[in-house]
Amino acid sequence: MKRDAAASAQAGQGTGPLSAELAAFVQSGITVLIGASDLHGTPVAGFGFSCTVDAAAGELRVLVDPAGSAPLLAAVRAGGSVAASFTDLEHRSIQAKGARARIEAPTPRDLADYARQSRGHRDWLALAGFAPAFCTGFVRCDPQTAVVVVFAPEQAFRQTPGPGAGEAIHAFPDPLGRAERSA
Repeated sequence: MKRDAAASAQAGQGTGPLSAELAAFVQSGITVLIGASDLHGTPVAGFGFSCTVDAAAGELRVLVDPAGSAPLLAAVRAGGSVAASFTDLEHRSIQAKGARARIEAPTPRDLADYARQSRGHRDWLALAGFAPAFCTGFVRCDPQTAVVVVFAPEQAFRQTPGPGAGEAIHAFPDPLGRAERSA
C-alpha cells in the first residue's frame, strides 16, 4: 500500500532516533497505540488518532481522546515515561519511547494531520475487510475535546514481527522490515 504523499511531504526530516522515512511512516494514517506507566509502575494505554512530527522541536505529538484515555493522561501528568507504537496494515511496526511527556491542546496542524490521517486509517481498515460504519467510527475523535500527548523520542525499536523485533532502530538498514516481508 502506498504511503500518504502528504505525510512524506510534511515529515521533511526525522526527529531524535526517527529518520525522515520513519517520520513519514508514523504520520501516514496507521494504528497508533500510546502507553505510559503510572506511579506504581502499572502500564496504561490509549489509542492515538494521529501523530504529528515536530522536527524543529524534536517531538512527536499524538492526538488522543480524553474520554477513552483518562488513565493514560493521568500517568502522563504524573510524569510517567511514554511509548507509542505505530503499525500499518502489513504489520510493519515501530515503537518510540520518551522519558518525559506533557499534555497540550491540539494545534491547527495537529487537527489537519488528524483529518488527513484518519481518512487514511479508515481506508486501510476498509481494505482489511471491516464494515464502513466500523471504519468510520474507529477513527472518529472529537477535535473539540481532543488533547495531544507530546514527547521527545529518545529511543526507537522495530516491532515488525520477525527476527529483528525488539531491536533498536539504528541497528537496521531496513527498519520497517520490508526485506523480510518480501522474502
